[in-house]
Amino acid sequence: MQYEVIRPVVIVACAVGLSACAAKPVNMTVGQVATVEAHRLAPLHQTITLVEVSGGKETKLSSQVSDEAFMEALRQSLANNNLLAAGMGDYELAAELVRIKKPALLVSSGVRSKVRYRLSDRQTGELLMDEMVRTKYVEPFGTAWTSEMRIRKSIEGSLRQNVVLFMQRLAEQMGDAPPPRQGDGIEISIFPPAETGTFGY
Repeated sequence: MQYEVIRPVVIVACAVGLSACAAKPVNMTVGQVATVEAHRLAPLHQTITLVEVSGGKETKLSSQVSDEAFMEALRQSLANNNLLAAGMGDYELAAELVRIKKPALLVSSGVRSKVRYRLSDRQTGELLMDEMVRTKYVEPFGTAWTSEMRIRKSIEGSLRQNVVLFMQRLAEQMGDAPPPRQGDGIEISIFPPAETGTFGY
């Protein structure tokens, strides 16, 4: 009964439809990453198979993200950046939703997410990358009808940023070297002043 007194809006909102409170894959999906990362990720094109997502929770009375929802978002994000293998790729990726920390008070909607990503060589089983990625996202006021929906949007935003940061680290650890900056490799020659005659010429 105490829960109903403190958060009646949440119960009503989620009772009307669980889909209103559950994080949606489309809102956690990342489009094409920045040009620099895209260049560095080129060697990994169509080489990654997403094998597992764990740690998610089903939405009941408050917003959560399920394994299936995050797996779909992560798979589509890999596909959007041409990283997803058509069949069995050279690498296997597993992701674990370690923690989704929601605010204690609904007046604040900042959500922190912690996700562990593990990339392994499919042939040898060697662990090539083991990254714990932490992100925080705050959904602006006025973007949702209820506080619980705003928290759902913050969960989606936090996990979307988490995937972006993972791809940046993937590029740093497994991709090509960054492209040269403008001006790199330009040779500058400095010539000594010419000797002058008696009258300066």
